[in-house]
Amino acid sequence: MFLFEEKCRLKKYKKYRDCDLAWEVYKYIYRHKELINDKEYRSLLDVAEQIIVWHRLSHNLWDDYDGIKLFYRRYVSMLNDEDEKPFVLSESVKNHLFLIKQKHDETIKNRFIAFLKEKY
Repeated sequence: MFLFEEKCRLKKYKKYRDCDLAWEVYKYIYRHKELINDKEYRSLLDVAEQIIVWHRLSHNLWDDYDGIKLFYRRYVSMLNDEDEKPFVLSESVKNHLFLIKQKHDETIKNRFIAFLKEKY
């Protein structure tokens, strides 16, 4: 899970880790309910949610994937909008999160192939 521990590589969001950036995107989409109906934003929400859950699982292996997902869905619905600092969901942020998901999927695929080669 090293991908989510590195600092974010987007210049504007250098203070964020990738999981923190995913959390900001997750909150942003939930606060703008009209975006959830759009196919692109729905898939972006799913990617952000996966990144958040993967990050949590990398620190707490005994947790349950679906339980963590349910927790964050409830948690984001209880947050106050007044406490939020402004966040801009740009194309570079969207592309960055999709790239993280793609790299993660490739890593898992490569590890699985290596495991199969080693086993057989």
